[in-house]
Amino acid sequence: MWQIYADADLIYDSQYQDRMIVQGEFDLEVNHSGSFTFVMYPDHPLYNVLTELKSIVTAYRNNDLMYRGRIIRRPDGFNLDRTFICEGELSFLVDGIVRPYSFSGSPTQLFTNLITEYNTQVSEDRRFKVGLVTVTDPNNYITRANSNYPNTLDELMDKLVEPLGGYIVFTSDGSGDRVINWLKYYPSRPVQSIDFGENLLDYANVRSAEQIATALIPLGAKLPATDDIEPRLTIESVNDGKDYIYDEDAVRRYGWIYTTRVWDDVTLPENLFNKGRAALAELVMPTESIELSALDMSALNADISAFRLGDIVPVRSEPHNLNSAYLLSKQTIDVLRPDANRITLGYSGQRLTSATLTTAKLGSQVTDLATGRDRDRQSLVTLANSVTEIRDIQEQDAEVIGGALDDLSTDLSALNDKVDNMYLYRDAIDVDDVTIGPNGAWALGREDISVDGYVAEEIVSFGVYTATHSGTAANWCIFTRLYIWPGSQLDAYVWNQYTGGAAKVRIIIRVKYRKL
Repeated sequence: MWQIYADADLIYDSQYQDRMIVQGEFDLEVNHSGSFTFVMYPDHPLYNVLTELKSIVTAYRNNDLMYRGRIIRRPDGFNLDRTFICEGELSFLVDGIVRPYSFSGSPTQLFTNLITEYNTQVSEDRRFKVGLVTVTDPNNYITRANSNYPNTLDELMDKLVEPLGGYIVFTSDGSGDRVINWLKYYPSRPVQSIDFGENLLDYANVRSAEQIATALIPLGAKLPATDDIEPRLTIESVNDGKDYIYDEDAVRRYGWIYTTRVWDDVTLPENLFNKGRAALAELVMPTESIELSALDMSALNADISAFRLGDIVPVRSEPHNLNSAYLLSKQTIDVLRPDANRITLGYSGQRLTSATLTTAKLGSQVTDLATGRDRDRQSLVTLANSVTEIRDIQEQDAEVIGGALDDLSTDLSALNDKVDNMYLYRDAIDVDDVTIGPNGAWALGREDISVDGYVAEEIVSFGVYTATHSGTAANWCIFTRLYIWPGSQLDAYVWNQYTGGAAKVRIIIRVKYRKL
């Protein structure tokens, strides 16, 4: 169940008829601000209250904070529907400016410095405490400088996250203050799996070679300027006079594709050579991500955790040659239509070699679950069994795999039959000669269209056909308004706005029912 607030004011809760929205969708991605878009009509109490940049929007699912951000745009539609577009709290860092600096020290210290300076420039509700930092440099020593007055977010990403990796994760402390963390890995937690024939609904594999490079020129720290040129350390002295390295196999396959990479804090050519080699090993690999539509089993079982950004999700599908675990890097959540939710597995900004978590790494996640606090023992057993199943599948011969695939296909067919029988479509209302008095209304409530064993979920079509009316065409009209209250109310209204006479109409309403 979702509750969405603007500051302390309730925007949406399916339990309250006057706190409804007609659309609500989150688009989330690791190391991005993420967005939340929702739509309301003029009858919502907050229609004219919410303010761009000022109102802080928070969204809770089952009392867990899932999103925090602010409104940045507010377009109005033809029917006076008002759309509010929000950006996540990572974007708050755009509000601060980094003044010229020169730094030498640990990544943790620079991260702390940037957040501390940002906090001095913004209001209290935009500030962050510095939390856990687990990203390090091999020497735990970096040098950075900038005299261009960038905003805090750009500097944080350019000088720390992009060169050193890791994820920006927001949490809350015991006093409710927001905390910004820079983590090498997302925290481990019990995660449901995605399995062909059970909860895997759709699949797409996106593979890209757009960012491939086969030759790299590594560049290190700046050297003393000569003739208005600011040279940098290169690898020529340790690489037979060449300032570049290349991958022979990749050159044969893709041709010569050059790029550069800068390490401001590297002062020795040997170290620069090693960093260049490691970087090139990833540059020659294509990127890959997996886009899935999967049934979130948490909607059926409260003991199962819902998918969350940063989860390491086991995926098993023999037809798609999948039996590994992937980072949940993108997520689309529809508040009103959970069946439209989608997730992307594998980080599109990383190479194929680092996008997939191997079975061994999955095993380390199980160990983390066992030693961490507040872990669910049964979820640990389930995840451990998933590892065993993955290994068993890899060892099966072709005949056994074929039999297992037939069983899975049968299960999928049965699941599809259940889904087909889950919904019923019928004309719930088809009435003729409905008389509506002057300035009067005809109303339909959920109780008027009940069907045993089903719950009315959505009005599919709503038709009003004029029969007769008194008055002239110039001063008579019918006004219809459709309200859909998921989980609470579903109402339709037909209003004769003409005050000088009655109208007779035919009303046809087709309804989608969900089986209880």
